[in-house]
Amino acid sequence: MAEGAALKKEISESLEEEDLLKYLDSVKGIRSCIQSSLAKLEAQDMLRKRLREVPFAKDLRTSVATLKALQNVLQKLEAIDVAVEVDSLEEIIIRKLPSTR
Repeated sequence: MAEGAALKKEISESLEEEDLLKYLDSVKGIRSCIQSSLAKLEAQDMLRKRLREVPFAKDLRTSVATLKALQNVLQKLEAIDVAVEVDSLEEIIIRKLPSTR
């Protein structure tokens, strides 16, 4: 706490009032950007969790439902500009669908 107070005093003494207002505005902008990024990360985390929770298909009928659920989650990820690597996507789909062997 003492370090924070000392830093605050040093900043306020070294900056003129106008500069201090500009500094505070820039801090607000940074805070807003961080909050926005955090919200996006939380949305990504939630959607990736949903992707893992898509049920595994056991037959052709459940394969269609699984593919639709995967498509739904992937579209939501795309809507918030999350890139999913093709290799990762193929691996997810292969693991969720029944083996054809």
